[in-house]
Amino acid sequence: MAHINSIICLLACCTLMGCSAISFSEKPLMVEPVVCVTPDLQANKPLLLTQNIHAKYLDASDQSTQREVTFDAYLASNNRELKLSVLFMGFRAWDITYDGEMIFEERTSQVPQELQANYLLRDITLSYWPASNIMRQSPKLLIVDKPHERLIQDRESGDLLLSIHYLDNAGPTSPIGRLILTNHKEHYQLSIDSREP
Repeated sequence: MAHINSIICLLACCTLMGCSAISFSEKPLMVEPVVCVTPDLQANKPLLLTQNIHAKYLDASDQSTQREVTFDAYLASNNRELKLSVLFMGFRAWDITYDGEMIFEERTSQVPQELQANYLLRDITLSYWPASNIMRQSPKLLIVDKPHERLIQDRESGDLLLSIHYLDNAGPTSPIGRLILTNHKEHYQLSIDSREP
């Protein structure tokens, strides 16, 4: 099953490009993606959040064009499953469910193809799950937690892959507030505001 999940993760980890003020260079986007991790549903307290996510990303068919999207999301997790419902312009457009083994999704054509379920699930895991749990799942990653910041590095090369800055009292164990996730390898950034419903 782990082998199948790895294949599914590799196929789905394509090109989510994200938000905020980030400088996009002329670097080719055909890079090996940061390893996908999924949440261990037994290793975290239940979550119930409403989120506002703003993203700017490079168009998959024209990498010189920046696109922008804002959406609202409802995130709920317990020890059996994680559900994420995404609304575009007030309409339910994308449902993602993770049952601890597989990712299921239903999406409409409103959802840009650059947004992939495995990337969103990976970023949620990296933002809110315990560092020890993530590193156990993927020994390639080194997670360094600092005050108001989490750094994700390649354990072998030491390269900084992602950085997550927590604002407004948010943190890995306290999701209420704001975070800015920057993927330095795949060149995107997400800004996520979370609150209790």
